[in-house]
Amino acid sequence: MIFISRNRYARITQHLIFWAVSFLVLSLYFKTGNKITQVDLIYTLWFHLSLLGVVYMNTAFLIPVFLSGKKDLVYAFLFCVNIFLFAALNHFLFSYLIDFIFPGYYFISYYNYADLLLFHFIYASLATLLKLSKAWFSLMDTKNKINALEKEKKITELQALKAQVNPHFMFNSLNNIYALSLKKSSRTPEMILLLSDLLRYIIYEATVDYVPLKNELKVIEDYIQLQRIRSDEQLNIGYTVEGDSGEKEIAPLLFLPLVENIFKHGIKASVGSPSASIRIKIEGKILTAEMRNTMDKDQKKEETKGIGLVNLRKRLQLIYPEQHEMRIQNDNQEYFLFLKINNLKDA
Repeated sequence: MIFISRNRYARITQHLIFWAVSFLVLSLYFKTGNKITQVDLIYTLWFHLSLLGVVYMNTAFLIPVFLSGKKDLVYAFLFCVNIFLFAALNHFLFSYLIDFIFPGYYFISYYNYADLLLFHFIYASLATLLKLSKAWFSLMDTKNKINALEKEKKITELQALKAQVNPHFMFNSLNNIYALSLKKSSRTPEMILLLSDLLRYIIYEATVDYVPLKNELKVIEDYIQLQRIRSDEQLNIGYTVEGDSGEKEIAPLLFLPLVENIFKHGIKASVGSPSASIRIKIEGKILTAEMRNTMDKDQKKEETKGIGLVNLRKRLQLIYPEQHEMRIQNDNQEYFLFLKINNLKDA
């Protein structure tokens, strides 16, 4: 038993429909009376022999071998040769051979060689256009599938990276509350409430692709307040925002790893009088963020390369490809981070 794949069955069906329509049209075109007769059908069938040849020589051999092989000039030459040869075959069939196969019908060719060339040129050109159109649509379909897969992969990767932000933030924050509880501080409930608000934002509001920029700036403010409570407000932290966030939107949770990094590897590790500054500037669709903090000279540079920054770099590459800049300078005395996003989204 012979099994035919669905795609191959569809191709065979398309070819049969094409030739059935061609046979009907040419039968009507070739008929000698008011209605189609047996002679007209035989003539049309015979005429199609050379048309079949010129079409399938073109689609099955010339196009795959020469046109698809980028040999355009060779293809153009052989395309013309193909037309001349099968037009000559048609002329030979009707001038010499058909009378031996169908004696008594007295067939004659209705067309001269120039007309036959035109017939075969039209069919070969139509076959080429159909073949190239099919190839183009197939290419577009493949590209669309590839784009869909890439988009799906990007979404999956972003979700995975964002999912890592939550436990990372949660882990650090719980450590802070634990440290505060050991001191039996009366501000522990206040810190828990602030943490609850931040977690509500992370879990419920930051699940979309873009959030209002003002909400992200509020996250920075709340996180700084959390740290002030934890350290009994002995921190020297400057936080300024220049420009109007307005109706601008940004990918969620971009700043949180940066601010965490200041406290985890900067202020917490510093000795003496630790200080830090966070400066956000908004100009149209351009946002720049500068964050700097003092460091202990004995602190290792590798300590500032946590999972938060690694994930942030990956997210920026996925969300703002070629539309962002991120630089880090660390001389073991001061840690400086610069982030620039060139294409803020309008709400």
